[in-house]
Amino acid sequence: MYVKTVVAIIVGCLALSSFDLAARQLWSNSLENSLKQAASANKPLIIDIYASWCMYCRRMQSEVYPDPAIQKLTNQFIRVRLNGEKHPDLMTRYTVRGFPTMIFLNSRGLLIGRLSGYQNAGRLSKYLNEMLNQARENKKILEQLKGDPWSVYWNYKAGLEQYRTGELSAARLHFKRAQDRFPLLKEPKEADIQAAYDSSFNLAVVLMDQDEYKAAAEQWSYYLGCCVTEQKHRTYARYYRGVTFYYMKDFQPAKADLLYAVKRLPGGQDKTGAEKLLSLIEQGD
Repeated sequence: MYVKTVVAIIVGCLALSSFDLAARQLWSNSLENSLKQAASANKPLIIDIYASWCMYCRRMQSEVYPDPAIQKLTNQFIRVRLNGEKHPDLMTRYTVRGFPTMIFLNSRGLLIGRLSGYQNAGRLSKYLNEMLNQARENKKILEQLKGDPWSVYWNYKAGLEQYRTGELSAARLHFKRAQDRFPLLKEPKEADIQAAYDSSFNLAVVLMDQDEYKAAAEQWSYYLGCCVTEQKHRTYARYYRGVTFYYMKDFQPAKADLLYAVKRLPGGQDKTGAEKLLSLIEQGD
């Protein structure tokens, strides 16, 4: 009985060792190759950044990643595991401040998410599903645009996705295309109408982000003239246009827009910001 138990334990340990080895082999140690694989397979990518001395990194590698439910989810990603202390450039690029840190990239190598610190199987499973849903949505958008490159709705959705990943020029192109295409629709659907209005708003935001304030002010005026359906949207559009005029040093229209916004904005960061800019303008009068 004793011999059988010892044999069973030995066999079990060998099985676990084999499993751990197989699990480790699923994780590449080359970011360059993994990025190429992600692009080729059109899959999102996980970068598991660890340190050799990190206890929580070891716990995740030995307890969490081998979980069958987690393995099933991570199989749908390209996976790479790197020692952060040996890759300081990676730490800087993704602003990694501790271990473990998981970085998620889309198939084009652009940041779409991150997780810092130890994650149990439940939390990690939830986040992995979010990343996969996001990847599926992006794939759907690209497929729809391939079939109809001038779709108002799908250009709007593409603009949102690219704005979220920091691709401002691409987002700008899609928002502009949705806005320009909309007037040509003979019988627009409700989804197209809302997508066109939201594209006009977001196009102005992108122009501000790119420091193109003159174009942004013109875009806010366009939005206010044709696309506003609710008072809340008018208030925020005038607030942002006021901010744009302020950065253009065109203080009179900035003051008019900011006064309008201050009277209608709910309390919070935006109202405080509008009041601060008004105060700066008045100090300069």
